[in-house]
Amino acid sequence: MGWIYLLIAVFCSSLLTIIFKYFQKYKIHTSSAIVFNYFAASSLAFGFAHHSPSLSTYLSSNWAIPAVILGILFITLFNVLAFASQNIGVAEANIANKTTFIFPALVGMIYFGELVNGAKIIGVLMAVAAIYYSAKDKQQGEIHAGKAAGLIATLFVGGGMLDLLLSFTTEYWVEEHQVGLFTGYGFLMAAIFGTFNWLLQFFKGTAVLQRKDIVGGLLLGIPNYFSIYFFLLALKSTDLESSVVFPVINMGVIIFASLFSWLLFGERIKRNKFLAISLAILAIVLISWSDHFAF
Repeated sequence: MGWIYLLIAVFCSSLLTIIFKYFQKYKIHTSSAIVFNYFAASSLAFGFAHHSPSLSTYLSSNWAIPAVILGILFITLFNVLAFASQNIGVAEANIANKTTFIFPALVGMIYFGELVNGAKIIGVLMAVAAIYYSAKDKQQGEIHAGKAAGLIATLFVGGGMLDLLLSFTTEYWVEEHQVGLFTGYGFLMAAIFGTFNWLLQFFKGTAVLQRKDIVGGLLLGIPNYFSIYFFLLALKSTDLESSVVFPVINMGVIIFASLFSWLLFGERIKRNKFLAISLAILAIVLISWSDHFAF
């Protein structure tokens, strides 16, 4: 079942990129939509878990503190990713965001004692190369170099912290039947922190809210919820190692997003994009089936 969970997570994660493209097309305010996205995602999580949010249930759990940290990282990184994509270019944002799987992959091999061999190492290097070439053709925006570097560092380090938090929490503190609850409370924390931040901006006169922001956010919350939920189920699966899950989901998103871009927006698969997809497939093969290789 682990591979099925992973495939669904990749599909839903790919939809997020498509929805953000439509946000730009229909001039939806991303920061406002992201807040409603997390309310929708948390509602779905609690609904499927047949659970109403309860302070006592939350405080008695083993993952109360990780859920708070998760919520802060969710709302912060989602906004930083959107801002970086629009202001410094999708290229740099994607490189920083998609290479974060290196953190948990290395931890899985070093700390959890998962398999380390030449195939897996080469696969990780190919994955990084695939991410670079997938973003190489993207046009960069104009922003101060220092601020751009700060955004890239925030995405890379913050994304790595998020992946590590999910890896350790699901390994030690979250039972498989609690995945839905943990996801729901993480999303709820993101919604609470996001609302607080939005209200501060609103009273400063910098926040704007339109009806289409609400609709767009609610639609975004559906694949956002399922992407995290099935990702956590894949991590809990006994037939997949964490050093396999993280690279595969990142590489899979590149492949699916390229396919969706071609089908929905008629984007041509240029040489760099074709090279990126080829490297991504090779990386997935090497990392996922590294125990079948002798080097």
